[in-house]
Amino acid sequence: MRNGRLDRRPACSVGRVRCTAWSALTPIAVTSLSLAASACISFLVNGHPIPKALRNSPLQEVLFELRFKPSSPNVGDILPGLLFGRLGTKYPRVESLPFASVPRQVRENQEELRFQASHRLVGTHGAALLVGDRMSAAATTSYTGWTDFRSRVCELLETLASTALVSSVERFSFRYINILPAPPHGSQLSQIALNASLMGRPLLEQGLIVRTEVEVDGFTSVVQIAPNTSAKGENGLIASGLLLDIDTISGVPEPDFLRSPSAALDAAHAGLKKIFFGILTSDGLARLEPEYS
Repeated sequence: MRNGRLDRRPACSVGRVRCTAWSALTPIAVTSLSLAASACISFLVNGHPIPKALRNSPLQEVLFELRFKPSSPNVGDILPGLLFGRLGTKYPRVESLPFASVPRQVRENQEELRFQASHRLVGTHGAALLVGDRMSAAATTSYTGWTDFRSRVCELLETLASTALVSSVERFSFRYINILPAPPHGSQLSQIALNASLMGRPLLEQGLIVRTEVEVDGFTSVVQIAPNTSAKGENGLIASGLLLDIDTISGVPEPDFLRSPSAALDAAHAGLKKIFFGILTSDGLARLEPEYS
């Protein structure tokens, strides 16, 4: 929260999706699109129940990010060692990111640089922790379910609380980055409940990017959509199809959030799921092979 307004800048990403250092996720022939007053965009929430799991999961990366006011100006240099001391068995390799070479004064004077990661702790199976002067994050490119990922997030928050380096929490967010597999025939956009027109005409998929914000359960979610997107997976295989990127952002959490985060984390995750499954059409959901028990 800055000047009474929610900070809507996206959570930083590692792995295959680009934010500070987006790597392998590459939109193909995608250019920016300005939606003027003549454009109409709305998401339609369908009546289908939320599945327990998806056999054909479209997830490419999941990220939890915490933004905070530090109690020391050089938290980004101190915190990697403290996290390694507590969590080094799960994240045995510490790496300096290119942003670490940017002078700290430059980072502080440029608002868009303040929440960038300077170091990364790398675990197995695509898991990682990110650290900066004003942020920390947990990410994975091999998502095994909410229970396991929440456990990793709670470990991170518990460790941060024990360091006394976090003066106050500004916000937290979950970012789920999906690529819905392209159907063999027909429109990629047919997989989602998006009504969009420009000057009275349906939008073409070629070169389309859509970004909007959705308010659900007290959280603001930034939703980005782009057809014809590809990403290289952990196994080297290329996933291609419709990008569906949902970044669910909290306001300022309760003061005891670091020590008792579970209720707020569950609420944010539930809101994000409502948006994801509400966006999908029945055909789009069927392609993901949902399980309900």
